Amino acid sequence: MTTVVEALQDATHELHEAAALYQARADQVAADRVATIAGAQTIINNYVNRAPYQECFCDFNNGIDAAGRGSLAAPFKTVDYALLQRDRSVVNVINMLTDDTIKVGHTSFASLIIRGVSPAPGPLGLSFSFALRKLSFFGEASNSPTPGLGRRVAGIDMYGGSLGFGFINLHLPTTPAGLDYGYMLNFNGGSFNMSDSSLTVETAGTAAVLISSGGGQRITASFQNTTIGPNAPGKIFRGVAAGQDPRTNFTYETNLASA
Repeated sequence: MTTVVEALQDATHELHEAAALYQARADQVAADRVATIAGAQTIINNYVNRAPYQECFCDFNNGIDAAGRGSLAAPFKTVDYALLQRDRSVVNVINMLTDDTIKVGHTSFASLIIRGVSPAPGPLGLSFSFALRKLSFFGEASNSPTPGLGRRVAGIDMYGGSLGFGFINLHLPTTPAGLDYGYMLNFNGGSFNMSDSSLTVETAGTAAVLISSGGGQRITASFQNTTIGPNAPGKIFRGVAAGQDPRTNFTYETNLASA
């Protein structure tokens, strides 16, 4: 028969075991909390200290469109593929080592810079130098028709952010009859910049328009040291005829006095 003392001893032992188990669980909860806070802090630090831009290279002749590539030594093949790798949290820089053609209608929420380069070392320790490259567009996108737009030209629909071209000959294509959406660069807010470049048009009468503003939102379009080809007037801004001052249209804030 268990005595009162033995019963108390047993109860005390069980109480000690329960207290030890509780303490172990409390220690685990505390450790998990510390690890969670540390993990969250790491994520925050990585975001705050991230590179201000993401850069890649494209070489249509020698590149390969595959994950893990995009460096100068192992470039992507196409600008289309590079556009699909964009990171909306940073500025995305696409360096074109060769001429290329955008074949797809893209949607982008990220800021983009597309520029022409050469693999030859450049000034100030750059691993490349700048060189003029031609960027064309399909007259009808390979993913046309698209929901809500119908048949469309290849190009980029920008939702905020900025889009810049440097050392690029932008070539506007001839578009087929019956196209529903003929604007290569459609901006829903944001800005456009073109520098040290040129704008050429394949056929004046049937070419796509370079810049459109979605919903009539005001956008800024800057052209610096850029040559406008003979067929380009009237094809730069949607709703602006050849020779017209685009600044009279509230939609566009630009340094071009005649478009």
